[in-house]
Amino acid sequence: MRLIVEAAVTFIGTNMDELFILMTLYLSVGAQLKKREIILGQFFGLSTLILLSLLGSMGTNILPTQYLSLFGLIPIYLGMKGLMAYFDQRKKQRKTQPTSPITETKETSKQGVLKITTIFIASGADNIGLYLPLFTKQTKEEIFWTILAFFALLPVWNLFAQSLANLPLLKKTIHQYKNILVPVIFILLGLYILLN
Repeated sequence: MRLIVEAAVTFIGTNMDELFILMTLYLSVGAQLKKREIILGQFFGLSTLILLSLLGSMGTNILPTQYLSLFGLIPIYLGMKGLMAYFDQRKKQRKTQPTSPITETKETSKQGVLKITTIFIASGADNIGLYLPLFTKQTKEEIFWTILAFFALLPVWNLFAQSLANLPLLKKTIHQYKNILVPVIFILLGLYILLN
């Protein structure tokens, strides 16, 4: 029981910032972003962070800690790209009629999952700093149960973020400004990661 509580506290503590990202992403669900892309991206992101932490706890120093802050460049890049697309779209809308929404293809879906995965890896790079010492002090069996608890909490965290994102006032406000708000949030997240 102690192990499950420790895993839950670690998961919640390290994923508070991801809760806000999840809320923002769920408010952006539409023609170009699907819920399954968010869920898969978060799953792959967490899996990558756990794998890096496990390798680090075994003495394999794949990513020296002084370089973890460079992961902040990923959301900055995605945010800048989003802002440029937003301003390009506004410029085109002034000149012509609005274009039809982009239809989803397998390629678009793969790119969505990859984009969400990189966002969660970048925002969770600091999680390695907590996962690594946790895994280092645990036995193999304890590591197994900790990882299992992390993945069991993943859908709970998603449902919680979705329910917060569906609060009427929040949903209306953010939905109205999401095309500019999401890129700005990514840029601020990237700056936060770089500076911390």
